[in-house]
Amino acid sequence: MSLRIGIIGCGNMARILNSEAERIRGTVVAKMDTVPEACEAVFPDARKCLTLEEFLSVPMDLAVEIASQEAVRQYGAEILRRGVSLLVSSIGALMDGETMKSLLRAAEEGNAHVYLPSGAVGGLDAISAVRGRINSLKIITEKPPASLGVDVEERRLLFSGPAGEAVKRFPANINVAAVVSIAADREAEVEIYADPGAGGNTHTIVAEGDFGRMVLRFENVRSPWNPRTSFLAALSVLETINFVSGRVVVR
Repeated sequence: MSLRIGIIGCGNMARILNSEAERIRGTVVAKMDTVPEACEAVFPDARKCLTLEEFLSVPMDLAVEIASQEAVRQYGAEILRRGVSLLVSSIGALMDGETMKSLLRAAEEGNAHVYLPSGAVGGLDAISAVRGRINSLKIITEKPPASLGVDVEERRLLFSGPAGEAVKRFPANINVAAVVSIAADREAEVEIYADPGAGGNTHTIVAEGDFGRMVLRFENVRSPWNPRTSFLAALSVLETINFVSGRVVVR
């Protein structure tokens, strides 16, 4: 049976998924956004829903959150309690321990799963493999000033501190800090730079421990619809959807 998918959020990521629709191993059956008109541009055969109750009235196997951290907090637990698995793209919401606990309790009640895409980075399998052995974990993010909502003429450090604070200060820009921290089971230290010379969004992960030293660098093309988001982040959502529907797992 084909995977039945509901989409929460009809903005940038939904547009990319829509443009890659032939690669999705499943059928988008429902869509919802706080701006309902935005849903007109994506997945025309899916039912446009105005409320969560209407959304959940459509039989589905997987709800895909591609909206915001607030959407995760507002809708996530109820979706899981209803027995629908949830893909969370706004992973920064899970740096709040209470939100994470709420989703895990709801998933257990509904016998559902929470899926976290790797977003604008990769190598999370390696980071997870050394969980508990990491002595130092750092993420350096560099983006063009417009992507970070600032106007500077030279490279400037905008933030330096823990991942939990970074996702609050930059909720639309730094989900990578959250997913890496969760994979490592250790809160990463984060530096965010605005760089007028940056051609795209770059993330460098440095992890050190008794296993050695890892340096993972990703130089990403920005989304054509939203320069704050890397194209890779949307493609990782697509790949996670296909992972849920697939029979073969590559790690």
